[in-house]
Amino acid sequence: MDKAVELTDKALAINPKSSEGWAVKGEIVRQKGDLTAANAHFDKALSLRPLNPPALLGSAGVNLALGNTEKANKAIDQVLKLSPSHPLANYLRAVGLYRNGDPDGAAEALQVVLHNVPDHLPSLQVMGAIDFSKGRYEQADQALSRVVNAQPDNIAAVKLLATIQLQLGQGKKAVEILQPVQAKAADDAQLLALLGTAYLRSGQNAEGIKYLERAAELDPQAAGVRTQLALGHLASGETSQAVKELETAVDLGKNVFQAELMLTLVHLRKQDFDLALKQAKTFAEKNPDSPLPHNLSGAAYLGLEKPAEARAEFNMALEKDARFLPARMNLGRLFEREDKLDEARQAYQATLKQQPSHLGALMSLARMATRQGQEKEALKYLQKAWEGNDGAIQPGLALVRYYNQRKQPLRAVSIAQEMKAQHPDNPQVLNALGLSQLENKDYHAALSTFEALRRISPDLPQPLYLLGLVRKALEQPKEARQYFEKTLAIAKDHLAAQLALARLEVQEKNSDAALRIAQNIQQQLPDDAVGYRLEGDVLMQAGKPAAAAKVYENGLKKVESPRLVVALYAAQKKAGKTDSHTVLVTWLKEHPEDLAVRAVYASALQEAGNLQGAVTQYQKLL
Repeated sequence: MDKAVELTDKALAINPKSSEGWAVKGEIVRQKGDLTAANAHFDKALSLRPLNPPALLGSAGVNLALGNTEKANKAIDQVLKLSPSHPLANYLRAVGLYRNGDPDGAAEALQVVLHNVPDHLPSLQVMGAIDFSKGRYEQADQALSRVVNAQPDNIAAVKLLATIQLQLGQGKKAVEILQPVQAKAADDAQLLALLGTAYLRSGQNAEGIKYLERAAELDPQAAGVRTQLALGHLASGETSQAVKELETAVDLGKNVFQAELMLTLVHLRKQDFDLALKQAKTFAEKNPDSPLPHNLSGAAYLGLEKPAEARAEFNMALEKDARFLPARMNLGRLFEREDKLDEARQAYQATLKQQPSHLGALMSLARMATRQGQEKEALKYLQKAWEGNDGAIQPGLALVRYYNQRKQPLRAVSIAQEMKAQHPDNPQVLNALGLSQLENKDYHAALSTFEALRRISPDLPQPLYLLGLVRKALEQPKEARQYFEKTLAIAKDHLAAQLALARLEVQEKNSDAALRIAQNIQQQLPDDAVGYRLEGDVLMQAGKPAAAAKVYENGLKKVESPRLVVALYAAQKKAGKTDSHTVLVTWLKEHPEDLAVRAVYASALQEAGNLQGAVTQYQKLL
């Protein structure tokens, strides 16, 4: 660079009135970073030749950098008069317009550049920034990706592209973009914070915390970094550390809205309702026009079992902003909790009037309809939630359950497959799809789905258990046993796997092994009927009804269970006990509302020839 200056000076010494020479010197000095000197050289060039395009463009670029917008625009206008489609002039015009808050005008100028020079990287970078500011993340992603692919060390472009990827929910891609340049920008707090956030979003909490801590060291006043760091600690289960980071962020005193919000939410999550209320009140004092703090105060009052105060806060939030839906939804939930279903329905319907596809309102109305036995209404709301919230998992899972419960597995499979197309690696979706395929007796498809679930969640017991169920359905008991045993190796108390393994043992005439499993369950769940029921059922299968009756009777001494009552009656009857129905009568005296046991008693009377007694019992069922 110094050699270039030396050569230019020699040329100017020979011809000091060379406009081109002064323009070249201005450009060389600009590249060295001395903008003031460069500006003087461009001015000299223009004094010698006012319509020198390189000098005009150089002057425009330098003056934009120096903040002299008016002077820069005059130079750009002169070039555009000479050549309206000049790429660099239009690019500089776009930069000026963008900085002055006219992104639409800037985009129009950039379109001229990119029409003539489609790969002009600076224009693509500014266009990406404009698209990002407008929320057009996919277009911004396309533009910035081209820039970063061509200039992988362009730190500004890399940071913006990573920010876009995070907005698109693509944490892993953001990591892939940032990681190669982090060593070259080891002191760039913003880049390190982005990288830490990207790691958090991709589920790598330890790495995320590492980079966010480094960013916080470099820029200790950045409240946003502290807030992201708190998120990392929360994801890692380090709630106390998260609170410390959020308190630090709040203490910084600027740009702390998100930190104060999160600190209140963390206290609510920890069920520290007094602290949450205190923080929400402070939050409200700092943000007197915001409905959000009142909504948080209402949530804290709910936790403190003070519904009247909670209702007052939710109403206060709506006074601040009548369109603030979280408070209206919370009022609906409060009414529902108090069994005021008409008021709850009105709150949810008001939410839908404002936002017809509101997921929470539709799901709440579906839940209420189900609770009231209105199946068609429930289905209507679930379908609206599913159709109106593209990509939402909650209504899809609810519809899958709805159809499976009503023995319509084909419909359940269809919905689950739609979800899988959008969420191919979501464990809940794969679980729902596999169970629907199992219900539909499409065992090989279920096997493939549960294998995919196992690959995604290799350390969890549930995929192994589900694979065992499929192998059992395929009449492959050996393989089924292996999967159930693998499940129990990870989670020895997995009830469903123990029951499935016990049934296999019974099927293979291994009654002693099945009995051991039943006794293990009784130790694990002494206050639950399931272990006693299993042991008695195994004995019944082995042709030992008297022994089974003793087990059921022993279970009833420890836990009240209508299923044990019915099982005891059946065992005593099988053992030849003439007054076996006595256990049913005794139970019904203490539990007259138990319709299931009463139905068994009515059937027993009918079988014994006591038709009048049976009719009496059947009438009580109506």
